[in-house]
Amino acid sequence: MKQAILFLQHILEPVKITVLLILLSIFGTLQPLHSEGTKQLEPTNPATTANRRTRLMFDQTTGSAHRTPFATVNCAEKYRLNIYIADTATEKIYFGLNDGDNTIFYQIKDPNGIIVAGYTMAQVPASGAGYIASWDQAFNGPKIGTVNPTGYEPKILTPTKVGNYYIEFARYQTGGTFSGQDMLFFDFSVVQGTSIINGRLWSKAWQLSDDASGDLVKSYPAKLYVYSDDGIVTQLNMNEWNGGTYTTYCNQWGVSNTNNWQNDRMSSDTWPGADLPQYKIFLNNPDLNVFPTGEFGQICEVSSHSNCNGSIDILARVNKPGSLTLNLDIAPAGSGSEDVVLNGPVNGSAACDIWDTITWNGLDGNGNPVQSGTSITIDVDYLNGLTNLPLWDVEDNASGLMVNIIRPSPTFSTKLPIFWDDSNLPGGTVNDLNGCIYPTSVTVSGCHSWTSQNENMINTWWYLTEGSSNLEVVVLRNPEVNFSFENTCSGSTTVFTDETQIPGGYATSWHWDFGLFGDTSNVQNPAYAFDDLGTYSVHLRVVSNNGCVGNVFKPVTISPSPIANAGNDKTIPFGLSTSLTGSASGGSGSFSYHWEPVALLVDPNVANPTTAILNETTDFTLTVTDLENGCQHSDIITVTIIGGPLGAQLSASPLAVCLGSSTIINAQVGGGSGTYLYSWTSEPAGFTSTLEDITVQPYVTTTYYLVIDDGFSTFSKDITITVLPDPTSNAGLDQTIPFGTTTLLTGSGSSPSPPLTYQWSPSNLVASPTQFSTMTKQYHQFYAYCHRCKRMFWFINRFGYNIRRAFDGSSTGCQLPNLRR
Repeated sequence: MKQAILFLQHILEPVKITVLLILLSIFGTLQPLHSEGTKQLEPTNPATTANRRTRLMFDQTTGSAHRTPFATVNCAEKYRLNIYIADTATEKIYFGLNDGDNTIFYQIKDPNGIIVAGYTMAQVPASGAGYIASWDQAFNGPKIGTVNPTGYEPKILTPTKVGNYYIEFARYQTGGTFSGQDMLFFDFSVVQGTSIINGRLWSKAWQLSDDASGDLVKSYPAKLYVYSDDGIVTQLNMNEWNGGTYTTYCNQWGVSNTNNWQNDRMSSDTWPGADLPQYKIFLNNPDLNVFPTGEFGQICEVSSHSNCNGSIDILARVNKPGSLTLNLDIAPAGSGSEDVVLNGPVNGSAACDIWDTITWNGLDGNGNPVQSGTSITIDVDYLNGLTNLPLWDVEDNASGLMVNIIRPSPTFSTKLPIFWDDSNLPGGTVNDLNGCIYPTSVTVSGCHSWTSQNENMINTWWYLTEGSSNLEVVVLRNPEVNFSFENTCSGSTTVFTDETQIPGGYATSWHWDFGLFGDTSNVQNPAYAFDDLGTYSVHLRVVSNNGCVGNVFKPVTISPSPIANAGNDKTIPFGLSTSLTGSASGGSGSFSYHWEPVALLVDPNVANPTTAILNETTDFTLTVTDLENGCQHSDIITVTIIGGPLGAQLSASPLAVCLGSSTIINAQVGGGSGTYLYSWTSEPAGFTSTLEDITVQPYVTTTYYLVIDDGFSTFSKDITITVLPDPTSNAGLDQTIPFGTTTLLTGSGSSPSPPLTYQWSPSNLVASPTQFSTMTKQYHQFYAYCHRCKRMFWFINRFGYNIRRAFDGSSTGCQLPNLRR
């Protein structure tokens, strides 16, 4: 301004001073003054812009509606409405109000919480200084002397302390709570000389209203400036959402703060139970001189350590305080409900020499423990300006949200992607991976739109990612140590079985301590005998291949064992049975008995059973069970068998006879007692005998049966004697031939038992004595013999000799006849 005046004086020096004053007045009117209040929340006149308004709201209603004590008397720090003073020598607070009906009271406190003199429960002005009569006056801001003459006449507070002054409102001069009272117009501006310093008015929790009666009016496309704790400034365009009365605040956590960011950031269909305002929110870009710009954070190095309880420590060195996001891709690969997203604060240092740790608890996104040995990829991102916007009871947001990065100035687009997870809401959508950058369509200018979400908490988040890294980690868990055991009876061997589970790994060593005399074992499945009764604490320690250690202690109670006595060994002859004599002592005195082998006993479950007939030496085992504690003990008795099994072999010579012939049947008997009785019968019936060997002359084929009794058992055997039928034979017709010549003899025969053999006799007088046709030789006499019995044919040759021809199917019993004249 001074430069402009000097320039005008130089070129208009001849001009009258009145002209100069006119020009100064013009320049003063055009001076780009500002204000902080209604001008930002209602950038256009609500009287001329239908269905548009955004005002401060004082409402302390609790219950399902949930209102906050924003800017009320003695409210918590997170609900205060603040004006920051940096220089008490040059800065003043200019302010004006209009509550519509002159019923609200206010007071101003200094940074120490002391009410500023003259501002103790003053009534909101209805006229004069501090009264904003119209939207135009609120928009133009305060008059500063003769500057900005169209503005309102302000009240002026001269601060005496550096820091945050804050304004408190009450329903009555004596205090009292609010219920649905808005502020028609307001302005709080820090003025230095004739200039307004923007970016000094802020709150962590602005309670606003776009309609005090029925949620029918949309908010203005007002812009709020969020100053995160790491000095990142982002601009939020409310973009005409419609929520009636609502509180706007931002934080790094989300709807809740349970250290599970994946859950905390999800929208909720119920009131989460607490407000979580964290970041300062301004109506203008925060004053750079007071609220400096943060630097983009970078990841210098990441590392990890897998703990044997399944958790993993992710270690990072970063160059400034901020937040890290860890995206854990848990099998199967790719995005899924099992994946986990962690967010945690880091302290960092400019030298990048401080390790910060974020610990994952080893549970997947569904709350299930991740199996030991599982390999996981972790993407680590440094989040600059991580900001969550949880909005309670903003029913409609048809146009969506728009977010821009303001400070630091990006080298890329100022548009920031925003993210949300409304899966807890009926029909809710999710965009938590890649985000959304406005516009998303022609009809929706912003991102994350919704409708009809009465009394729900809708969360949206955004951030800048300037640093990233990744890790490959393996989940480790201590062995799930367990063991079982069998036979907890005194004096006998208790067998221990290792049942340890090590998913993704294996055991490399075992150490057992049986709790008695320092007795130990290093085998996987040991056996140990406890001699005395009692309860022993058995300890198993298992080390896995990854060095993790698991332990378990189990009580093992040893019960008294019985003592079984199967009796003395016995010797009995072959084929006899005997009685076994068992007994028991010790234990509780109440027993059951069982003998083996069961198949050789009449009743195996008595103390003194009878055996079956025994044919070979047998060991019998008696097992006695104590009926009170289940302990068992066994003893063995041997029953030795002498002798052998009763048996016999039958033979006959010959086995086949001609009708009327006899044969002898011989019995060879052995085994048994050695004293035998014989009983012979036949089939067909008719033959009996008590002799050992018999001579028989059957007329038909007959089977002879022998039953042998040695006094303890019997044995049967049989033999068949075959009676052969007679054959028929024909030596042919008698012949007469000259002396010294030969002739052809032709015979034939038949039998029911072929084949037949042939024999001519005398064989020396024929050429082929075994053929049914043969030539005679030149002899004076000869005879023919056929291989059958007792059927002869005679004839007289020319020399006066009889020639006999005979046929038989077998040589058995046949005799060569005498030749007679």
